[in-house]
Amino acid sequence: MESQAGATVVTLIFAWGAPLVLLVVVSIRYVQRRRKRARVATVREASVVAGENKMRRADRAITDPARIDAILRSATVCRLALAIANEPYVVPLSFGLADSTPGSVETDFTGLRLVVRNGAECRLYFHAASDGRKLKMLRENPRACFEVEGRVDLWRGESTCDWTMIYESIIGYGRLTEVIDSEEKRHGLECVMRHHGAKGPFDFPDSMLERTAVIRLDITELTGKTNRPPEEET
Repeated sequence: MESQAGATVVTLIFAWGAPLVLLVVVSIRYVQRRRKRARVATVREASVVAGENKMRRADRAITDPARIDAILRSATVCRLALAIANEPYVVPLSFGLADSTPGSVETDFTGLRLVVRNGAECRLYFHAASDGRKLKMLRENPRACFEVEGRVDLWRGESTCDWTMIYESIIGYGRLTEVIDSEEKRHGLECVMRHHGAKGPFDFPDSMLERTAVIRLDITELTGKTNRPPEEET
């Protein structure tokens, strides 16, 4: 009886041993893959937070501050992007550029971007109604992104795949502030007026200022991109 029992145990070990070993190996590999994916995701997230994502088409990057400034000054519409929680919001606005972009930024060639020097003031001003979605969102999250375009033309090719857009555009990041001081409000509105060609002098009565919201965007970084030939620059 003992010998038969022993033989039965040995038979079961051989019968179940291989599947158990296979199950253990598969489980270990599964855990290893999960850990690898988690490490990759962590590295990607850190890269995004640190701003280490580089422009895919580096040959199209605009790194000349003077050209960035020229495109900003030629643009008539700024698309301002805000977000709170999982709700994004983009709105096209008239704007005014304050101060000199070339005198405020320096080029970060590792990321092909222009960053605002410490202490420099590189700003955009917007005007809005005294109550609205923009103000509500910026009060909860002042971080913002914006986009402007310079010259944009359609190139009509001989075949479908040859059609393309000839463009130049700027994307920037910064922090929004609702301007409260009356003198800065006037300054911001003057920047908007001058940006669109008005000469002044300007008259902004106190009663009008009370009804008008002025928003300031302190720019922290800019990136420019174009496929326009140098001889056709803005």
